[in-house]
Amino acid sequence: MNYAHDLVVNYKSNFYQFYEWQKNDEVMNIKSIVCIKVSDNTLKDFINNKVKVSNAFLDMIENKTISDKSLKYACILFNDEIAVSFLFDDKGYLIKMSSLIYDESDDIVNKYYHIDKVGIKYKIINENKYDLTKTRYENKVINSILYCLKNSSSNKEKIKYLYYECFNNYEKDYTKAYKKLTNEILNNNTKVIYKLNKILSLIKK
Repeated sequence: MNYAHDLVVNYKSNFYQFYEWQKNDEVMNIKSIVCIKVSDNTLKDFINNKVKVSNAFLDMIENKTISDKSLKYACILFNDEIAVSFLFDDKGYLIKMSSLIYDESDDIVNKYYHIDKVGIKYKIINENKYDLTKTRYENKVINSILYCLKNSSSNKEKIKYLYYECFNNYEKDYTKAYKKLTNEILNNNTKVIYKLNKILSLIKK
């Protein structure tokens, strides 16, 4: 087995680059952890989806991590460019992941560059809707807006008001207004997102 030593991780449900870590995040110290080289597609699947690994893989990494807290099923998967740490539950479901500080990720990639890739048996449970092209803050704003719209679905006049403020046009059909707003958000219409965030923030106050 190949190991990395003296790392810091910040396990979250979604992937955040290390420069997006925040002061109130629970950053952990890892003294030793298993490193496994995988294909580009495997690493991409683990970052972008909810996956479940085989029992054989769990056995491979079980209790191999030494850290501040007990991490029974943890490991680092890497390719020729990046190393990412993953955390699994006892049934094999991927529950959290963490980017690594650039130097620590780079050290792993360079140190184990010539080792063979390991084929991991896993299946994709569902796609992760988290948008990796946006920053942590941007995703937080978008999710907050979508949550507010969903919770306002019973208040048809509020939805129509928000629609009017965004498009300067009155839509009598509530369903059309709601769908238009949500679609524009999901399609990353920054003007609509900015407008809704501003209005909803004022309403909350």
